[in-house]
Amino acid sequence: MNFGLLGREFLLILGLTVATMVVKIVVLLILGKLFRLPSMAGKLFALSLAQAGEFGFVLLSISQQNRVLPQALADRISLVVALSMLLTPALFILYDKVIAPRGIAKENESRPHDEIHEENPIILLGHGRFGRQINSMLTGCGFHTTVIDFHAETVEGLSKYGCKIYYGDATSPELLNSIGLGKAKLLIVAIGDDDQSTEVVRFVRRHHPTLTIIARAHGQQHAYNLHHAGADFIVRETFDGAIRSGRIALESLGVPLAQAKDLSEFYAARDRYHLFALSELYDPEVPPFANEALMEKSKQLDEETAEMMQTLLRGGTVDWQNEAADWAYSKKN
Repeated sequence: MNFGLLGREFLLILGLTVATMVVKIVVLLILGKLFRLPSMAGKLFALSLAQAGEFGFVLLSISQQNRVLPQALADRISLVVALSMLLTPALFILYDKVIAPRGIAKENESRPHDEIHEENPIILLGHGRFGRQINSMLTGCGFHTTVIDFHAETVEGLSKYGCKIYYGDATSPELLNSIGLGKAKLLIVAIGDDDQSTEVVRFVRRHHPTLTIIARAHGQQHAYNLHHAGADFIVRETFDGAIRSGRIALESLGVPLAQAKDLSEFYAARDRYHLFALSELYDPEVPPFANEALMEKSKQLDEETAEMMQTLLRGGTVDWQNEAADWAYSKKN
């Protein structure tokens, strides 16, 4: 690749790259309309395929071998292809940070919040990939749920399949005060935004101290925040899948099935204990890696767990009492 040419003709190469990507985006947006893709999906489709693509290098190589294109032109096209690929991640950032939030906000502004008159024992906030599975399981068992989601497209789409989901902003105190939390037995918080879900848990715990709250956490730091906010049970969305994958990996490495099962269950219990122990040292105002006490305790626990796991793998036994079986928040009545 002729980088010297890029330095000499940078503006020309950049202009050709932008023009190529714009033309592709326009064509792909039109195709998205023709195939009736939803508005946001069509935009993501167009941006994700806006680059010239790796196959362009293959075509350029063939054209040069057969002397179809002059060398100077082939060099310019090669730089355009490479630069378009380099700029593609920026388009995804643009979509995530600008296009998607504005699109969702515009979509939500066009529809008023639903009025909720029913009072069910289970209230589920958020019906994405996580909340949907919970709701399907509970309703399949015959339980009645009140489900609230803030994505109008999701609510409208699922209503076509007979799913009763209310449209509303679950972070709104007015809505939370109107959905029958006082008579509910269980609140499940499956909101996608970490800060919003934490604030919902904190608000509900303050006004309904005896209500059982199950909250979805996206990671360890979010789990700490939910714990301090007052969630009774905290479920990390990728944790069970990771434990199952680790168990399969052990089996693939020759560890007997029963032993792999015991090791994975022991590790899961130890990890919950880690969270329980570290939550006492966690400070929301201090980044985790700047919290020396937290990091020192974390390292100590990791070393202890590794030693125990290796002892079990050799067929030995360990003397350890799990102090946080479910890492549950202790409610004060």
